[in-house]
Amino acid sequence: MKSDFSFISNRIQGTLKDIQEFLEVDRVNLYQFLEDGSGEVVAEALSSDQLLPSLLHLRFPASDIPQVARDRFLEQRIRIAVDVDWGRQFQQFPYSQENVIYTDASPCHLEYLRQLDIKASLTYPIIIRGELWGLLLIHHQSNRVWQRSHLSMLELLSERLTLLITTEQLSQCQKALLHREETLKLLRELIQGEGDELPLQQILEEVVVHLDGCGGRIYLQHFSGEKQVYQTGEQPNFRVLQQVSEYPVVLEETLVWQNNLHSCEQVYLEEVDCSLSVYNLDLDLITPYVGLVLPLYSRSYREGYLTIFRHNQPKTIWWAGRPPKNPEEMKHLRSSFAGWKEEVKLSARQNWTTEDVKLGCAIAQLLTDRFQQQALTTAVNFQENYHAVTQLPNRSLFTEHLQLLTHEQKTTNELLAIIFLDLDRFQQVNNTLGHTAGDQLLQRVADRLQLHVTENNPFIAHWHGDKFVILLRNLNHLDSAELEATIRLIADCFQDPFPLLGHEVYVKASWGVAISPYDGTDAETLLLNAETAMYSAKQQGRNRYQVYTPSLRSPLNP
Repeated sequence: MKSDFSFISNRIQGTLKDIQEFLEVDRVNLYQFLEDGSGEVVAEALSSDQLLPSLLHLRFPASDIPQVARDRFLEQRIRIAVDVDWGRQFQQFPYSQENVIYTDASPCHLEYLRQLDIKASLTYPIIIRGELWGLLLIHHQSNRVWQRSHLSMLELLSERLTLLITTEQLSQCQKALLHREETLKLLRELIQGEGDELPLQQILEEVVVHLDGCGGRIYLQHFSGEKQVYQTGEQPNFRVLQQVSEYPVVLEETLVWQNNLHSCEQVYLEEVDCSLSVYNLDLDLITPYVGLVLPLYSRSYREGYLTIFRHNQPKTIWWAGRPPKNPEEMKHLRSSFAGWKEEVKLSARQNWTTEDVKLGCAIAQLLTDRFQQQALTTAVNFQENYHAVTQLPNRSLFTEHLQLLTHEQKTTNELLAIIFLDLDRFQQVNNTLGHTAGDQLLQRVADRLQLHVTENNPFIAHWHGDKFVILLRNLNHLDSAELEATIRLIADCFQDPFPLLGHEVYVKASWGVAISPYDGTDAETLLLNAETAMYSAKQQGRNRYQVYTPSLRSPLNP
């Protein structure tokens, strides 16, 4: 990920100019170490006559400043002045006027400065938050004797420069943090909006804009196998990814996707939840894309990803001379420091800053929290409204649904049928095979009812114990004989035996029917009359049904 200093303020540039004019030197460079070990001149002040060429924005390979030298700059905070003609250098510590050490300069370093046409140089380390951020480099084309007063003032100016860089970094962090907070606030408002369904398409569009992407996707795969895919903006050519396919291709199911995720480097940030590993996807197509892939974890989904795409455009780097290509070339000074152009294909990781990844992780965590909340709400709702064994709606939900329909019936005049079904001799199954077999029987009955009772918009529920209720609608077009034929079909559910714990058990049922509005216009009356008809069927010998008539007596009021 990028770590370069992305903005040079006028105050930093002005400080470099102050140093150049105060010392009356030819060139002052602000040199920053980059993540890969190389360095770049990110700011510069030249004398008006420009006796030395500009090095601004030129990149220097890591081998130009060995690690041993960097360690000394960091640990001892040493300042170094070199006199090329005399081949001498002195080393000084911060604010120390007496403790100055004169030594012979390294021949390699002297040759390096000569190649740059420099006769006198000063180097000051810039240390930010305990790390070697870069160097202040002061160059002059002719010999110079550095006065103590100049060096004392330079100490103050270098401290000022360090403070400005620190302030600028903090300012950039604050802007990034503000951007992150504003983005998350916007997304929270979308997530917490009216309705239970998440506006994932709108959320995705906002995420792509705030992460400066060219496109994006949300992919969710439920445990049932059902998939949800949302996309916006530019997308990779899926057919290129799969090569041959007669059907629409889902990116997350291609080998290219899987291979990329398995082979790429995962990025962990201490500032965010470590469980949110960040993957970098590199799709080398005709139009190359890189993707920031953020897993979305939830009890509701087997897999989930939020992916943001960017174009993977090559980056132009201007090196100070062609950098060495192998260890042998590193032993020799390059012949020229003139600008040398290189087109570099960035890795997927280099296309995203640390702040990008932090924002992406925060967004993924926000969505994950919402998914978990939805899963919890669904679980609570299921426990309140569904029977745990059969997975059917329970008594409460069925009654609520029936009450709503009977209220609407006053204006729609819709004919409704309520079927109250009870298994015959269910207790014998519990007594002989155990309650586990009894639960299995309830599950099997529920499955068969849903398989066989499919016409007339059925609503099937578990009532209590071994009892089920069924609501049939859209009956107005049926005469009484056709309606009874429909009700009689329930017997088909019990023609075949039920497999229970290695046994095959034949179980029958008795069921009663109440027709609304003839047998009642409210839920309580209809259910009571249907149950009365069911008990009448049992008294007649079981394994049959009975349609309610006013002559039947309720078992509660014989």
